[in-house]
Amino acid sequence: MIVSFVHQLYTSLFDLFFPPFCASCRAWLSCDEILCTKCIAQIKPVVSHTLAITKKRSIVVYAMSDYTYPIKKLILAKGSKNISVARQLGKLVCTFTPIGFVDYDLVVPIALHWRRYAQRGYNQAHEMAHECAKYKNVLLCDVLVRTRHTKRQSSCSADERVNNVKDAFVIKDKYKKVLKNTHVLLVDDLMTSGATLHASARALFAVGVKKVTVVVASRVT
Repeated sequence: MIVSFVHQLYTSLFDLFFPPFCASCRAWLSCDEILCTKCIAQIKPVVSHTLAITKKRSIVVYAMSDYTYPIKKLILAKGSKNISVARQLGKLVCTFTPIGFVDYDLVVPIALHWRRYAQRGYNQAHEMAHECAKYKNVLLCDVLVRTRHTKRQSSCSADERVNNVKDAFVIKDKYKKVLKNTHVLLVDDLMTSGATLHASARALFAVGVKKVTVVVASRVT
């Protein structure tokens, strides 16, 4: 009882001196939310997208929004090394996409090359994946390795994007047996052409993954 009282007191004092603000417009929030009502109303929902991987295999991609504000602003925050925004994105995709109805066994974030990770200091997809794993109480597994330092997809043409990430992902040896016959939720912040998701899904299917579902914060339509 005393512990509960102390926790409530701490929470009240924290909210008093550090009130919550909208992650997009920085408007003050009266409750523990991520976006204000005005910014939530600006989210432009998109329908799910099916991406063919092979002649027999495909994946469904769920996105919270089109690549517009306010979600675009949160995605671009990765350039300022704001880890808290990445976690907020993860919470938002749990709320604004149907993944709560998807029976995935484990969560896999899209991997960064170690050089880009060193520059940024964190992987936005990993932070989002952490929230998705916690949401369904399943394992988060960093099973993917990006084998080469690819160019930024945003700097490539549509045709170049496919070649840029072709065969760029492999599975860590220690996870190959774990992944067999599982349903994987693959997590990334943004889908443009789908080339990165395609390459990652091929690597997962190659080691025996039964099904791959994808969730992203935003999809370019």
